[in-house]
Order: sequence, then C-alpha cells, then structure tokens
Amino acid sequence: MNRIFKVVKHQRTGNSVVASELAKGIKSSSNIAVVAAVSLFLSCPVSADTELIPLADSQYLETSYKPSTVVKLENGSIVELEEHSNNYKQEKKIDSGNIIGLNLNDNNNPSFDSAADYTLKYYTLDELQKLNTLENKILTIDKYVENKIETRDAQLSSIIDWTLPDIADLDSTGEISWQNEAGETDTLRVYDTSKIQKVTNTQLGAYVLQEQPYESPFYHLTLVRVSDGALNLSANDIIDWNINHIKESSLFIADATGGKQADINASSKLHVTFGESPALSLSSGEYAQKIQPSYKLAEYVLADKTLNDFEFNDIAYKTGEQIDIGDRQGLEEYNQLLIAAVKANRLSASRYQELFSLAVVNVTDNDPYYHVELNIKSLEDKSIGLTDAMKAGIGRRAIFEVTGDNATLTIEKGADIVAKTNADSGQYRAFNVYAHDGSSVTHHADTIVSDYRGQNAYVSEATYTNTGLLLLGKDNSRIYGDEVTGSAGKYTNQGKIAVEAFDLNNNDPSNSSGLRNIALTVSGNASAENGKDAVITIGENGIGKGQGTATGVHVAKGSFINNGDMVIGSDTNPLLGGVGDSTYSVETVSNGISAILNGLDDNAKYQIINNGTISIGKTG
Repeated sequence: MNRIFKVVKHQRTGNSVVASELAKGIKSSSNIAVVAAVSLFLSCPVSADTELIPLADSQYLETSYKPSTVVKLENGSIVELEEHSNNYKQEKKIDSGNIIGLNLNDNNNPSFDSAADYTLKYYTLDELQKLNTLENKILTIDKYVENKIETRDAQLSSIIDWTLPDIADLDSTGEISWQNEAGETDTLRVYDTSKIQKVTNTQLGAYVLQEQPYESPFYHLTLVRVSDGALNLSANDIIDWNINHIKESSLFIADATGGKQADINASSKLHVTFGESPALSLSSGEYAQKIQPSYKLAEYVLADKTLNDFEFNDIAYKTGEQIDIGDRQGLEEYNQLLIAAVKANRLSASRYQELFSLAVVNVTDNDPYYHVELNIKSLEDKSIGLTDAMKAGIGRRAIFEVTGDNATLTIEKGADIVAKTNADSGQYRAFNVYAHDGSSVTHHADTIVSDYRGQNAYVSEATYTNTGLLLLGKDNSRIYGDEVTGSAGKYTNQGKIAVEAFDLNNNDPSNSSGLRNIALTVSGNASAENGKDAVITIGENGIGKGQGTATGVHVAKGSFINNGDMVIGSDTNPLLGGVGDSTYSVETVSNGISAILNGLDDNAKYQIINNGTISIGKTG
C-alpha cells in the first residue's frame, strides 16, 4: 500500500510534522494536521454564609472522568461522541446560593482516564528529500548569497550563529579580578568566546502522525464551578491525582462574573500532576521558511578612545584605528585586548560589555541564507480529522481559578496544595491558583514549591494575601515564584515568604539562562506590600559559590512597599551564589529587591519604599 503523508508542526520543537496513515480510500477534509504552538497559565477562589445543604450521599464528583472520543463515518468525517468530560460537560454547578461540603477522601477521589497519545515518527530533511520525484518535489532547499541563488537543492543540517549571552550567564562567561586604582580588588564577568559561536541545529524535519487519533486530550476539564454559593473542599489524607494529556483546564472554579457571591474554601491535601499533549491545527499543506543566522562577527571594529596609546601584544592602539575581527580567533584577540585594558584600569568594567558587543552584529538580507519550501499537497492524508481539544494549545492549567469581583478563594491552614506538570520544563508549569478580574485569594497554609514544574499563584487584576508560609525552592531547586500583574493587581504578604537560591544542576532545562529564584514579581502597574510583622527571607539556607542566586521582590513596572522585615542570607549558612561583578547585574548577586526601569508608562506612578528593615546576615 502507498503511505500518505500529512504535515504537522511539532509544538515543542517547532518542527514541521507530517501526519500519515495507510491510504484507505476514505474521503474527508482536505485539510492537513499541523502541530501548533503552546501557551499557559491558571485560576481559583472561596467563602459563604448560607445554610449548609448536605449532599444526598457522599458521592458528589463523578467516579471517573474521560476526554472526548471520536468515530469515523463512512464518508471519512469524524463525529465526537457525547459522553465525555471535556468542555465543562461534567462540571458540578453550585449556582443557587447553597453551600456544598466536599470531602475528597469520602468516595470523591475519581480516576482520570486518558489515552490520547499520538504515534509520531520523525523524518529528517535528508529523508524528506529522498521522497522527491520529478513529478512532485516535496522539499526544496536553495542557498542565497546577496539575495541571489547560489546553490539549488542545497544540503542543510545546521547553521553557524553567534550570540551574546547575558553577562551573568555563568556557563558562557568567566571571571577576572584585578587591583583598581584605589588598591582594592575588583571582579568582572567576561565573555568566553568559545561559548559565543553556536552551531545551531535547524530542527527542520517532520513528525509523522501515522493514524487517526480517536481520543482527545482533556480540555476545559472542570469538576466544580461555583457561581452562587460556596464550596468547602476538604481531605484529611493526601489526594494525588495524575491527569495525563490535559490542556486549558481549571479543576475548581469560583466564577462571580454573573454578579453573585462565589466562594471556595480549601482545607484539602490535594496534589495534581498535569500531563501534556501536542497541539494540532489545520494547515494549507505548504510551508516556506527563511533560515539564516541572527548574528555574525563584524569584519572589524574601531579602537575606542579609551584604548588610545594602550599597548597590548606589542601593538600600540590609536583612537579610531581598525581592529580586525572576522573570525573567532580575531574575536578572542579583541576580547583579550579589552580584558587587558580593564586590568590596567584603562577601561571601565561597564564599558567592557559595550565595546565587546560591537564585534557581534546583526546579519542583513545580503548575508547568506537558505530558503526552504515544503510542499506536501500531493502527499497529504485527507482522512485524518481533528477535534478542538486535539488542536488546542496547552493553555492554562490550574487546580483553582477565581474570577469576578465577588469571587474568593481561601486556602485554609493545614491545606496542602501542589500543582505541577509532568514535563521536565518550566515553560509548561501548572499553577496552584490563577486569580483574575477582581477576585481575591487568602492563603493561610504552608505551601511548598519544590521545583520549576509548578507555580503557586498567578494574579492578574486581582488581590492575593498571604498570612501563612510560602517556601520557594526547597532543597536549592529552581522555581518560579508568585506573580502579580495589572493595575488592579495587589499582593500582600502578612506571613512569611522564604525563597532559596538554587544549584545550577537543578536549573530549568527550558530556561537554563535563568540564574535566580524570585519570590515575587510585580509587573503591569501592579502593587505589592510586605506588611508590618511580615517577613521575606532570601537565601536563608545558603548556597555554594558560583551557583544560582535569589531575589525577594522583583519590580518590573510596578510598586512595592516594605513595612516588615527582609533578610538576605543568615548568620550561619554562607550565601555564595552568583559572582562578584563590578557591573552590579541584578542576577549576579542575591538581593532583597531588584527593579527594571525600562519602558515605564509616562502617566503611571511607580514607587519602591522601605519603611521596614532590610538586613544582611553575617554570611549573606
């Protein structure tokens, strides 16, 4: 039998993907499946004073939840069967002012059954080129120089690119030290030129979906929605849910967008692992892509005035004199010149990075590039159909979501809430709480965020108050702290937040350039406060030299007031993460508060005020 192909774009790698199955003569849509991009976020709230209405029996939730399935008709089209849990179809509704008490240990520990795992086979560019025929060219690669074709049917496996990593990136820089003019020792992060050249795999290829998927992932899965009333959620013993293949879902929602009071009070011990599923979308069957490095080395730079009459390697440099770069050897020689000038106190530490960056410049349209065309119209599989859930991106995934002015969520003392993704990537992390659009959250519990796969709270145009304990980065792991954004966003700490620095071996592989754990990020004109008698500790457990750092509050277009205590380090555990650096990058040392002042709104008022204490431990 002939094998028919359909192109798909892989969500995580960005690769073009080819869907295929054996030709069966079944007619269907002529569209083809393509794996699309991904996003994410999450949600939750709680409270009420109405009469408690007991459940008719202890069974309230479904015994099991299943995503939608499809059948294929004789004409090749697919039909989604009615019985499923997607699109909120099996959510319980609290919408009559009543209060429901739900104990997850009392016959309300459902199963989540999903087998939405697609069978994909990867085809390299070489393998795709071998599918070309005289009548049908599937893959064409042409190399252009100065906007003219130099080579037709070129081979392409990788390209040479250049990059300027963050100067605080410990993997791409080294450290120098020298005596400054005052006789003191200064240190500076300098570039390692061997880490600036990048051989970039173009990641062009095709994943082949070999058969019609008949089961969707979970999508818009909600167990309980409160729109008028309250849900009291409890569980004395830990409930551990593993939900494979799930997108865009909040399990418990307090939704006051209809104007009624909607509350969730959670004293439960609930751990949820959210699985992943690729996003598929429909495409035309034709793809064209220009592949070109982002940067190149300058042919030369002009000597800065700070180098006038400076001698290095028996050469006396003059202002404006041409210094050849051209290749990595030239770049390394230029780097050593700048380092020598810094150590001789001829060049300031802050100017080093500026002058080095002149040697790595943007490419232009006249620089070489590859034009790649993938045309699978003649190979497309017309029989595969996709549901909305199959096509959706990862989206928001949270245990709790809270939305609307009268929506509240209370995480009670004794609760144990943990959301995480099963992916080894913080890009797809899940959230304990997603609060937005006027809602409010109060957190009384002790909550631990143990690594980058989960985040406690994302607060957008809503309020969040912590009176309990947030422990972020236990065991020196990489984490993502709480976030508050939007002009109506307000975050208040009235308890304790502890953020630890992290071991670089525990970094998020999808964001390995990130060097610090941040307890709270304030952005989008939001505001935050560390209240009176509240405390934020930064790196209390310490970290070894050259490891990651920690920050209490990072302000990016927002305001922060400290009325309590902020403590950096401790008196007993050395906080040695990061590096000493005369450029004072906020990522190279642990700090209580950091701020970015770029792109501030002209009419907005921003303030960072310390009415409390910010102290540094003896080992901080």
